[in-house]
Amino acid sequence: MTLFANLYLEAWYQYRKKNWTFCGSREDANSSATVYSLVETVKSNDLNPYKYLEFLLARLPGSNVKTNP
Repeated sequence: MTLFANLYLEAWYQYRKKNWTFCGSREDANSSATVYSLVETVKSNDLNPYKYLEFLLARLPGSNVKTNP
């Protein structure tokens, strides 16, 4: 990894660390991290995060995740 990438990641981490302190518990922080990771993955695949989450949340209640991963 280049020096620029390391500096960028460090700055990103410090910025996010300030926001993570507002999570009420470890579970809340994990939930936030999961959603953030999902949104970033969607963006990296050149999809619209809002439309993807809308699609996902519309179909998730009717699915059986435990038997059909």
